[in-house]
Amino acid sequence: WGINSLAQIEQSRDLLIKSIDLDPRAMDAAAYITLGNFYFRLPGWPLSFGDDRQARQYLQSAVALFPDAIDSNYFMGDFLLDQGEYAAALPYLDKAEHAPVRPYQRVSDTKLKEQLPALLKAARNKGDGGGDFFSGLLPAFGSP
Repeated sequence: WGINSLAQIEQSRDLLIKSIDLDPRAMDAAAYITLGNFYFRLPGWPLSFGDDRQARQYLQSAVALFPDAIDSNYFMGDFLLDQGEYAAALPYLDKAEHAPVRPYQRVSDTKLKEQLPALLKAARNKGDGGGDFFSGLLPAFGSP
Protein backbone atom coordinates (compact mmCIF):
# COMPACT_ATOMS: atom_id res chain seq x y z
CA TRP A 1 0.00 0.00 0.00
CA GLY A 2 2.89 2.38 -0.74
CA ILE A 3 3.70 4.74 -3.57
CA ASN A 4 4.04 1.81 -6.00
CA SER A 5 0.45 0.84 -5.27
CA LEU A 6 -0.78 4.25 -6.40
CA ALA A 7 0.83 3.77 -9.81
CA GLN A 8 -0.89 0.38 -10.12
CA ILE A 9 -4.24 1.88 -9.13
CA GLU A 10 -3.81 4.61 -11.73
CA GLN A 11 -2.95 1.98 -14.33
CA SER A 12 -6.06 0.04 -13.30
CA ARG A 13 -8.17 3.17 -13.67
CA ASP A 14 -6.83 3.71 -17.19
CA LEU A 15 -7.56 0.11 -18.16
CA LEU A 16 -11.09 0.34 -16.76
CA ILE A 17 -11.72 3.48 -18.81
CA LYS A 18 -10.50 1.63 -21.91
CA SER A 19 -12.82 -1.23 -21.00
CA ILE A 20 -15.78 1.15 -20.95
CA ASP A 21 -14.77 2.43 -24.38
CA LEU A 22 -14.82 -1.16 -25.68
CA ASP A 23 -18.05 -2.30 -24.02
CA PRO A 24 -19.68 -0.33 -21.19
CA ARG A 25 -22.12 -3.20 -20.49
CA ALA A 26 -19.40 -5.85 -20.02
CA MET A 27 -19.83 -7.93 -16.88
CA ASP A 28 -22.93 -5.96 -15.87
CA ALA A 29 -21.09 -2.60 -15.94
CA ALA A 30 -18.32 -3.84 -13.65
CA ALA A 31 -15.91 -1.20 -14.98
CA TYR A 32 -18.29 1.61 -13.98
CA ILE A 33 -18.82 0.07 -10.56
CA THR A 34 -15.10 -0.41 -9.96
CA LEU A 35 -14.27 3.10 -11.12
CA GLY A 36 -17.02 4.49 -8.92
CA ASN A 37 -15.53 2.68 -5.95
CA PHE A 38 -12.01 3.85 -6.81
CA TYR A 39 -13.11 7.48 -6.91
CA PHE A 40 -15.23 7.05 -3.79
CA ARG A 41 -12.73 5.21 -1.60
CA LEU A 42 -9.37 6.65 -2.63
CA PRO A 43 -8.05 9.88 -1.16
CA GLY A 44 -8.15 12.94 -3.37
CA TRP A 45 -5.33 15.11 -4.64
CA PRO A 46 -2.42 15.29 -3.87
CA LEU A 47 -2.34 11.66 -2.72
CA SER A 48 -4.54 10.07 -5.34
CA PHE A 49 -7.48 10.74 -7.66
CA GLY A 50 -10.43 10.20 -5.30
CA ASP A 51 -13.39 12.43 -6.12
CA ASP A 52 -16.97 12.01 -4.85
CA ARG A 53 -18.47 13.80 -7.87
CA GLN A 54 -16.75 11.37 -10.26
CA ALA A 55 -17.72 8.43 -8.05
CA ARG A 56 -21.38 9.44 -8.21
CA GLN A 57 -21.25 9.74 -12.01
CA TYR A 58 -19.70 6.31 -12.50
CA LEU A 59 -22.06 4.61 -10.08
CA GLN A 60 -25.09 6.33 -11.63
CA SER A 61 -23.94 5.09 -15.04
CA ALA A 62 -23.81 1.52 -13.73
CA VAL A 63 -27.33 1.80 -12.31
CA ALA A 64 -28.59 3.32 -15.57
CA LEU A 65 -27.22 0.35 -17.52
CA PHE A 66 -28.31 -2.31 -15.00
CA PRO A 67 -31.10 -0.82 -12.87
CA ASP A 68 -32.03 -4.11 -11.20
CA ALA A 69 -28.57 -5.62 -10.59
CA ILE A 70 -27.39 -6.34 -7.08
CA ASP A 71 -23.95 -4.78 -7.39
CA SER A 72 -24.87 -1.52 -9.14
CA ASN A 73 -27.59 -0.87 -6.55
CA TYR A 74 -25.52 -2.03 -3.57
CA PHE A 75 -22.58 0.23 -4.35
CA MET A 76 -24.77 3.22 -5.29
CA GLY A 77 -26.60 2.81 -1.98
CA ASP A 78 -23.33 2.42 -0.08
CA PHE A 79 -21.96 5.60 -1.67
CA LEU A 80 -25.11 7.58 -0.86
CA LEU A 81 -25.04 6.32 2.70
CA ASP A 82 -21.47 7.56 3.08
CA GLN A 83 -22.58 10.95 1.74
CA GLY A 84 -25.26 11.14 4.44
CA GLU A 85 -28.05 10.75 1.86
CA TYR A 86 -29.88 8.08 3.84
CA ALA A 87 -33.32 8.42 2.23
CA ALA A 88 -31.78 8.38 -1.25
CA ALA A 89 -29.73 5.27 -0.41
CA LEU A 90 -32.70 3.18 0.74
CA PRO A 91 -34.33 2.45 -2.66
CA TYR A 92 -31.00 1.26 -4.09
CA LEU A 93 -30.34 -0.96 -1.10
CA ASP A 94 -33.88 -2.35 -1.24
CA LYS A 95 -33.39 -3.21 -4.93
CA ALA A 96 -30.08 -4.90 -4.12
CA GLU A 97 -31.73 -6.90 -1.35
CA HIS A 98 -34.37 -8.23 -3.75
CA ALA A 99 -32.01 -8.84 -6.68
CA PRO A 100 -31.20 -12.48 -7.38
CA VAL A 101 -27.73 -13.90 -6.88
CA ARG A 102 -26.22 -14.35 -10.32
CA PRO A 103 -24.83 -17.85 -10.95
CA TYR A 104 -21.70 -16.43 -12.60
CA GLN A 105 -21.09 -13.99 -9.69
CA ARG A 106 -22.19 -16.24 -6.83
CA VAL A 107 -19.29 -15.47 -4.47
CA SER A 108 -19.39 -11.67 -4.72
CA ASP A 109 -23.20 -11.49 -4.82
CA THR A 110 -23.44 -13.69 -1.72
CA LYS A 111 -20.98 -11.42 0.08
CA LEU A 112 -23.06 -8.38 -0.89
CA LYS A 113 -26.22 -10.10 0.38
CA GLU A 114 -24.46 -10.73 3.72
CA GLN A 115 -23.58 -7.03 4.01
CA LEU A 116 -26.98 -5.66 3.00
CA PRO A 117 -28.71 -5.95 6.41
CA ALA A 118 -26.10 -3.67 7.99
CA LEU A 119 -26.41 -1.11 5.17
CA LEU A 120 -30.20 -1.19 5.30
CA LYS A 121 -30.08 -0.68 9.06
CA ALA A 122 -27.70 2.26 8.60
CA ALA A 123 -29.98 3.84 5.98
CA ARG A 124 -33.08 3.38 8.13
CA ASN A 125 -31.35 4.63 11.29
CA LYS A 126 -29.55 7.47 9.52
CA GLY A 127 -26.02 6.21 9.85
CA ASP A 128 -26.07 3.77 12.77
CA GLY A 129 -24.29 0.74 11.32
CA GLY A 130 -22.99 0.07 7.83
CA GLY A 131 -21.39 -2.53 5.66
CA ASP A 132 -17.78 -3.54 5.42
CA PHE A 133 -17.57 -5.26 2.03
CA PHE A 134 -14.14 -3.82 1.22
CA SER A 135 -12.67 -3.92 4.72
CA GLY A 136 -13.44 -7.62 4.80
CA LEU A 137 -11.47 -8.09 1.58
CA LEU A 138 -8.39 -6.09 2.54
CA PRO A 139 -6.77 -8.79 4.70
CA ALA A 140 -6.88 -11.09 1.68
CA PHE A 141 -4.72 -8.60 -0.19
CA GLY A 142 -2.08 -8.34 2.54
CA SER A 143 -3.13 -5.05 4.04
CA PRO A 144 -1.99 -4.31 7.61
